[in-house]
Amino acid sequence: MSVQNETPLPAAILPALRAIGFGLWDPIGLNGDREVWSDSPFGDEYDRYLLEVAARFLAGETDDHLAIYLCEIESVHMGLCISDTTASRASAVIREIGRLVEGLRTGDLGDTPDRVHAWAPKAPP
Repeated sequence: MSVQNETPLPAAILPALRAIGFGLWDPIGLNGDREVWSDSPFGDEYDRYLLEVAARFLAGETDDHLAIYLCEIESVHMGLCISDTTASRASAVIREIGRLVEGLRTGDLGDTPDRVHAWAPKAPP
């Protein structure tokens, strides 16, 4: 069940959600060179999942349930095998989206642009 349509989110958080998704999750490895997601044709690939997580947070769903949701998206919907990093990547995404959503709740999104840069993956040396 999707709560995304029932819980509207400001469009301004989409770049932050994308940075979190590509920086911490990226289950199908689209961001291979770690810098191209923002201006690429696949930049919106994970939007529906990340927006759903944010909407579910706002609706009061727990971190554990949301991490399970992302693991199920990866393993069932995308058909990928569970790896030794599946749960930890999902948990990291949930933690950061939770911080973002808390900023929405409190009206404190002042450092969101800085956090987008922190979430953005860095190219390997």
